[in-house]
Amino acid sequence: MHQLVDDRYPEIYTYVRRPGYYAAFNAGKQISVHHLQRFGLGLVWTDSARAVLQSQGGSADAAWGTAADGAPQVYEAGQVEAVFRVAGKSIEPKPGSMDLPPGALTITYPLGGRGEKSMEFTADAIVVRVRHEGAFTEFIPLLDRGEDSGFALKFDPPATATKAESAAGRGGRRLTVTRLAAKDALTYRLEIAR
Repeated sequence: MHQLVDDRYPEIYTYVRRPGYYAAFNAGKQISVHHLQRFGLGLVWTDSARAVLQSQGGSADAAWGTAADGAPQVYEAGQVEAVFRVAGKSIEPKPGSMDLPPGALTITYPLGGRGEKSMEFTADAIVVRVRHEGAFTEFIPLLDRGEDSGFALKFDPPATATKAESAAGRGGRRLTVTRLAAKDALTYRLEIAR
């Protein structure tokens, strides 16, 4: 695991490498005057299927993240003030480049004043937990990966899923956005077979 912290702008880039996958997570404050940046989980890449999740900058419907019912954008289109913990111990981001200690990484951040989101990067899954007052939708932009990709999205009831194709995909691969509708709480897993 590795972390880069910009010394000019309040932005943190965290890279997680596990045996079966690689993930990139970004946090901080918007620096683009056009508000094209999207924070949170930006990319998940697996050895077998290559890129499987890719958040789309500048998009209202193909960026990874959580949106309150009726909100025009996900919370991740704004400021994300993340707290990082490895093996239960707080990690204080510092300007520059540093390797993170070994252990399970957990990233937590508030969702406006209405809740909190956390991600745990385990050996073969990214477990996402959302606590949010009232109804909300989780947007998960997934690239076409074939039937035997070894990648699966699993979520707990009573959440419901719908899918919509997006024109925002890159590199000729179809992008489908899974939308998980939930109320008050949601847990889902991005599972990677090894």
